[in-house]
Amino acid sequence: MKDNGAIFVNDLITLEDRQAFGWPILLTDVVGVLEQYVLSRAYYFYAHGMSSVAGGAANLRAMRGADPRTMFID
Repeated sequence: MKDNGAIFVNDLITLEDRQAFGWPILLTDVVGVLEQYVLSRAYYFYAHGMSSVAGGAANLRAMRGADPRTMFID
């Protein structure tokens, strides 16, 4: 996917972010909230239906008026 331009959340979290948040960034919902925000602004996203992150992102997209055809929850 990266060869085709995909950007993953771990590409966005810097070493400084990890140092500022410490272990809680891995063990809390900080990354989940970041993922929801990023997905809410993505051109397209695909997710598993059992993911609460996907549901939150879908709700944020709906609030922004995003075209529902630009996401697929399987």
